[in-house]
Amino acid sequence: MAVIYFQVSTRRLQIRVEELETKICMLLAELGNKNVEINRLRRELVEKIATILTLQARGTMSNTRVYALPDQAAGAGSGGSQSTTERVARELIDAEQPPEFE
Repeated sequence: MAVIYFQVSTRRLQIRVEELETKICMLLAELGNKNVEINRLRRELVEKIATILTLQARGTMSNTRVYALPDQAAGAGSGGSQSTTERVARELIDAEQPPEFE
């Protein structure tokens, strides 16, 4: 009688382990899907920030040109804003956490 009880208990444990393995696989798949979505949203955020920085730089350069002397306006270019945009975008991509805005 004890042998049968032991076999039934062992089989119940095996079934429970199989159920838990299935559940873990489903949770890992869901986690993978969420990671893909997070990365997609992070890329969109970086692109939007880069666009904002580019537009801000253009606005700043436009204002600067209005008040600058003609020779200073001729020397102003978008090289500085582009490098800033690229630097910020790279920092955001490399960051573990999404940026916090004030």
